[in-house]
Amino acid sequence: MTKWAVVKFLEFVDQKRGGVLVASEVIRDTNGAFEAARRVYYIVNNTGDAIKRGGHYHPHGGKQEIWLVPVGRVTTNLHSAKECQEVVLDSRDRALFIPGDVWHDARLDPGTVLICIASTNYNPAESISSLPSCACKKL
Repeated sequence: MTKWAVVKFLEFVDQKRGGVLVASEVIRDTNGAFEAARRVYYIVNNTGDAIKRGGHYHPHGGKQEIWLVPVGRVTTNLHSAKECQEVVLDSRDRALFIPGDVWHDARLDPGTVLICIASTNYNPAESISSLPSCACKKL
C-alpha cells in the first residue's frame, strides 16, 4: 500500500503583474504514485455551516486522489489497515495525496473550495462506505 502524504506545491508571487501561481509536478511530488489525472471536480461549501462529504474508500488499485484547498479549510480523517490520522488542509501551497485503499472523509468549513484530481473517471460502484479493517476504529 502506498501511504497518504501531504505534498508541498511551489508558490510564485508575481510582484509586477499581481497574483499568485501555485504549481506542482505531480509525478515528482508524489514520488511517482500519481501518474495521470482522468477527472477533476470541486466542491464548494456555500452554506453557513460546515459540511461533511466523502466517507468511503476505493479498493486497492482503484482511484487515487489529490486534494487542494485554495480557499478555506478542510479537515479529513484518513484510515488504513495500519494507521489513522486527521489532516487539515488550510494552505493553498499544500495538497493531500490519497491512495486508493485509504478511507477518507472531508469536513469543509463555510466558504471552502475543495479541488479533487482523480486518477480515474467517476464510477459510483468503486466507492465503499464501510470502514476497512483499521486499528483505531474511531471516526
